Amino acid sequence: MNVFCTKTCQLILHWALNFTAHYSSRKTEGKPYILDCLLLPMEAILDSSFMISCIRQKIDFISELEALGFKVILPREVFQELKDLRLKVNLQDRSAIDIALGLSESKKIKKQTLGKGTVDEGLISLGKRGAYIATLDSAIKRIVPNRIVIKSSRNALEVERN
Repeated sequence: MNVFCTKTCQLILHWALNFTAHYSSRKTEGKPYILDCLLLPMEAILDSSFMISCIRQKIDFISELEALGFKVILPREVFQELKDLRLKVNLQDRSAIDIALGLSESKKIKKQTLGKGTVDEGLISLGKRGAYIATLDSAIKRIVPNRIVIKSSRNALEVERN
C-alpha cells in the first residue's frame, strides 16, 4: 500500500473516532452515527507562515487539503496579520502575501474568528480541541497534537498526529 493510501486511511479513521464521542449522546443506544462522522469534514486552520511558504514553494495547499478531506479555515486574525506583515517585508514576500490575500477571498476558504488573545494562543486552543493547525511555527507545532506541515523534500503537505 502506498504512503498516500496509508495516510488517507489514518485520516479517515481519526475523523471517525474524533466525532464518535459527540454523536454517542444521540438516541441510538450509545452507538454513534458513523455515517454522520464521515460526512463532517476535519478542519485545517491556516497560519500566515504556512500560507506564505506554500506560495513561495508553489504548493497548491487549498486543493491538497481539500483532497485530504479538510475544510480550510482562515482565521480573521491571521488575515489581519498578513495585511500588517505586507507593509514590513521585502518585495518577494510582499508578492507572496498579495497572493495569499487574494486566495483568502476564495469561497473554498471559510473565515472564522479565533477569539481573545494572540493569534498563536487562538491556534493552540483550536489545535488542542482537535483541529489540524497548518503552521511552520515550531512553538505551535510542539504544543498541538494535530498539525499540517510542508515536507520540503517532496514539496508536499504532510499531516502529523501525536
